Amino acid sequence: MTDHSFLEAERARIFSGEDRDLYLHVGYFFTWYNHVEWSLTNVMALVMGEKDLSAFHVLVKRIDGQAKVQRLIELCKVKNRPIEQPLLDRLTHYKRKICPLRNRLAHNGLCRDENKSHFYYMQIDRMPWKQLGMVAPNGLDQQAPDHIDAITLFEYGCWLHTFGEDLTGVIYCAIKQEPLGIRSPRSPLPRQHPT
Repeated sequence: MTDHSFLEAERARIFSGEDRDLYLHVGYFFTWYNHVEWSLTNVMALVMGEKDLSAFHVLVKRIDGQAKVQRLIELCKVKNRPIEQPLLDRLTHYKRKICPLRNRLAHNGLCRDENKSHFYYMQIDRMPWKQLGMVAPNGLDQQAPDHIDAITLFEYGCWLHTFGEDLTGVIYCAIKQEPLGIRSPRSPLPRQHPT
């Protein structure tokens, strides 16, 4: 068994180190992404009128966020449960913009830029050798890596946070068997919202 005092010291050292911003931004994003997915699962169960939540969990536990949105929309059609436009717009934004970002963050390594406030996606064929002041091994000439600005990643995390709060109201609508909607949305949509 690991000594807790060692773990506490190690946590303090790591979380105050040079990658602190990376851990904070990515952790904040994933914390609220997971909360939103959990909320969507609850709304689906409530719309279905599901009583056996353990069995329902077995059915939906490996379904990703994009599929949950699509299935929720289809489920509401089958159950004649209207989805109001402000919620539908946010579900579309989540499905088209947030879910692909989540997948990119989850399936690529990230490293921080020491001079700029952004994080590089590390892909085997697009490593940030030059950007990190290193020479590519064996003279590899790779395309420059993509990156995400720290403030942009925070903005998406913040949007998820407020959308998660909005979904609490949607859960209450589902409980009361009302149309699914958001009375006073906290989660702003981008100016050029995809339709």
